[in-house]
Amino acid sequence: MALTKSIVNYHDFSIEHYINYTYHVDYAVYNGKMYSDKAPGSSFMAIPAYLLCKIVGIKNIYHQTYIITILTVSLFSSLLFLIFYKFVGKLTRDKNTQILTTITLGLGTLLFPYSTVFFGRNLATFFSFAAFYLIFLVKREMLNENYLILSGALAALGFLTDYFAGVAIPFLTFYVLTFNRKEGFLKFLIPLLAFSSLALVYNQVLFDDFLSFPYKYQAFYNQSYGLYGITTPKPEVILELTFLPHRGLFIFSPILILTFLGLYYNLKKSKFKIESIICISIFVSLLLVNSGFSIWDGGWSFGPRYLIPSLPFLTLLIYPVYQRRKLNYLAIPLLLISISIMLLGTLTNVTPGAENPIMGIFLYEKIGQRNFFFELMKSFGIPFWVSGILVILTLCAIILFPINSPSKIRSRLKFFSY
Repeated sequence: MALTKSIVNYHDFSIEHYINYTYHVDYAVYNGKMYSDKAPGSSFMAIPAYLLCKIVGIKNIYHQTYIITILTVSLFSSLLFLIFYKFVGKLTRDKNTQILTTITLGLGTLLFPYSTVFFGRNLATFFSFAAFYLIFLVKREMLNENYLILSGALAALGFLTDYFAGVAIPFLTFYVLTFNRKEGFLKFLIPLLAFSSLALVYNQVLFDDFLSFPYKYQAFYNQSYGLYGITTPKPEVILELTFLPHRGLFIFSPILILTFLGLYYNLKKSKFKIESIICISIFVSLLLVNSGFSIWDGGWSFGPRYLIPSLPFLTLLIYPVYQRRKLNYLAIPLLLISISIMLLGTLTNVTPGAENPIMGIFLYEKIGQRNFFFELMKSFGIPFWVSGILVILTLCAIILFPINSPSKIRSRLKFFSY
């Protein structure tokens, strides 16, 4: 946000005038000037929304942030879920599977809470996954190969918006090579290189070096060693990022554990084998990179936010699990637990300062910024943790036990029997 306002109001990339937006921590310093320490893509994408606020006359910073978030992060998150729904529909004709897999991504993963805040990772995730979807359609001759031009551009935009999303680029390039090694590949490669080079130009303008990314000059975290703070993967950190409560992906979204079972079914019988290998490779590669990063936990963070760009690829592998009737007795409860946990983060704050963010939200009254519902419950003397449980129970009731009629209840319960 600081970079967006600096560009519009001062026609400058330095963010001295808006350093408060960084909490005096998240910025880079070079030659005495302060710059954003993030990839610039989301800041550039927010410019139209910020200009709209200025034209309309909205001056309150919180109102501006809300509108800009809705018109950028929330909008593109919604488009991501739509594309994901369409993608699953190409893999199965079962509407229930298509809906459940999309609900898993949209409500059961970190994409849900982070679609409500101005962070660039959801935007980058949209670009990377949209590129993957276009390649998939071209491979199956549902689109002509000219769409590989757009795919290459989108893959590069993912990198421009979140450097960690660049992990997907080699695998997307390999995907194109699996079916087109001539003109189609060049149509993908040329825009990929052209748009990616904008990141290098940005580096040159700010830091007088094409290869000096903002992370190198981060003010409060030493990221000058290794590759901008990234060194060799660390097994203990991989465990933290997967199965331990501080940042464990499968603790925050237990439904994603079924990814590995879905991968087995995909590799065993599906025509989706190459795509499955690419999906799991993107996740594993990003996990390894994240585990070697100097601030691997993302500071104050609800879940492992650096892994967000891999989530649609990972979730896509789950669809064969939902296709199998007996497995829904396991999958649906895991999905409900995942949605409930994500709802906690969405209704409170995605930057809690607790060692265990999930329990911290329940146990510590001052963690998170509650919304109107929680403040209302508090005014009646109802503890925060009780309010959270009420929200979770209500959500479960909406999903599984609609009160309209017995026939509607049976139609919801068919998830367990199809």
